[in-house]
Amino acid sequence: GGLDSSTVAGLAAQALGKNRVTAVTMGFDEPGYDETRYAQIAAKHFDLELVKHYISPQEILENIDTIVSGYGEPFGNASALSTYICAKVARKSGIRNLIAGDGGDELFAGNDRYQKQMLFEFYGLLPNFLRKGILEPRLPRSMDSSLPGLFGKMQSYVRQASIPLPARLFTYHLLVRNTPDSVLTAAFLDRIDTEQPFAFLDALYHEPESGDAVDRMMYLDWTLTLADNDLPKVRTACNLAGTNVHFPMLANDVVAAAIDIPSRQKMTLRKLRRFYKETFAEFLPNEIINKTKHGFGVPTGLWISKNRDLREMIYQRLNALKTREIVTESFIDHIVERQKNDYAPYYGGLMWNLFMLERWFEANGLTAEV
Repeated sequence: GGLDSSTVAGLAAQALGKNRVTAVTMGFDEPGYDETRYAQIAAKHFDLELVKHYISPQEILENIDTIVSGYGEPFGNASALSTYICAKVARKSGIRNLIAGDGGDELFAGNDRYQKQMLFEFYGLLPNFLRKGILEPRLPRSMDSSLPGLFGKMQSYVRQASIPLPARLFTYHLLVRNTPDSVLTAAFLDRIDTEQPFAFLDALYHEPESGDAVDRMMYLDWTLTLADNDLPKVRTACNLAGTNVHFPMLANDVVAAAIDIPSRQKMTLRKLRRFYKETFAEFLPNEIINKTKHGFGVPTGLWISKNRDLREMIYQRLNALKTREIVTESFIDHIVERQKNDYAPYYGGLMWNLFMLERWFEANGLTAEV
């Protein structure tokens, strides 16, 4: 149902013949998470057989151990489970070879953060006397000081715009929004360098010899989002389900073509993936060309609230994690409380990450006393 998955499904049908291609989509009975309507649109447009499956919290409970033991390191991305279940459904339908759409956003400028960061980059184009002599002295820089209304929005903009890339990308990072000692125990902090990840990101951002801010943000995503998260997630999940997976968006000739396209043609402040959408405007259904970007998120935060078995299992593992001298007890209690009473998707996601960390420890024989 997404831009890239629909593209590769349609091109596969064009190349192989529509009777040889089956589309598989996962759905959720939660508003804002279900994209099956768009998958149906794409399948009808390309005359494909569509296998549709709705994932339940019970399926998550039944398949967690396979995912935990299948990855060689703690892997907190909850969509690994939906990817695995998708591949299992495909395998049960007799499908051994899958094609996925990963890579399109990172090659053709499709992530919202690229657009957002370009708005902040405009601030640096203002004359220095206006920024340093007029605006910034009149707007409090302290994060503890917030102005009301329009001035508050201006204050927030200046604060963020004054942070250079790539650091600005991570202003909402857990260890930026919270002090490290409020999240991690003193014993654990003594063993690590909390600045090292940000130094690594900065070096990576500046590694290309040329390229503008959008090019460099995409490069970060090639080496982190894709190589360190999305591709291992999909490959491992599919292998665990007994299927092979291929990534046509990352074929050498596609990557080479994408690199030759200037970023100003790939996106504008008003339109992400401009070049791509214009290229495929006559190929894809209009509803998919113009749809809001969705992603492959899993409603774990909402399910924690609604499903007692899942909630109790996560609470048990979080209590075990408290004994490991890694994450502070107060922070774990804080996110549990906020998940109950505040923004369940966000805090539920943090709970899931910590839960998977503890579950991975246990799966590898590193038990903790509760």
